[in-house]
Parts: sequence; C-alpha cells; structure tokens
Amino acid sequence: MDAKVLRRAAEIVDQGWTGCGYAAITVDRRSVSVDSSDAIAWCVIGAVAKARYEHSQDPLDTGHIWRALVSVVRGSVTPLGLARGNDYPGRTADEVAAVLRAAADRAEEGAGE
Repeated sequence: MDAKVLRRAAEIVDQGWTGCGYAAITVDRRSVSVDSSDAIAWCVIGAVAKARYEHSQDPLDTGHIWRALVSVVRGSVTPLGLARGNDYPGRTADEVAAVLRAAADRAEEGAGE
C-alpha cells in the first residue's frame, strides 16, 4: 500500500475519527459511505478507504484495504489487530493516526528495499 495513502488516511483521522463505528459517521451518528459529503468522522479502515479512493479512484474494497494494512504494519500493532485496535476503550484519534503514520513509514522503508 502506498505511503501517500496511509499519510492521507492519518490526516483524515485527524479531521474526524470514530471508534466503535463503521467507516464513516455523520453529526447525528448515522453510518454513511466513506466518500459521503455528510461524513464527519472515519474509523481506521474507513479513513484508508477514503484516502485510497481519493488517490486512485479504486473501488472502496475494505477487504483489500485490511489485507494491505496488515501486510504493511507487519506485527507492529496490538494482538487484536489494527481495526479492532481502533475500537479499544480509551483509544484516541492521535493513537490511531500515529499507527497510520508508522505504517506509512514502514511502507516507505519497504519500497526502498
């Protein structure tokens, strides 16, 4: 997965993040498509899906995104995994964005190998 996509996903999380929600939510907490103009917050997978779509106009395939993220992060996340880590009690947007930035760093390192 492209480091630019992961860095953009971190920016999206910085703009608005949701734990225990799916993909994207509105002001009244309705779930919407990640590319909806009504969305104000995104979970980690939703943020990556939105960033990937902005970058390449690829279909928003969360299964592909999940597999790509796990391969980039390579064990540097909690045992329950990246998406479940998004929903840990007490988790913050800063922590989720930091994981995405770390994944971007790893993607850049892997590209240089």
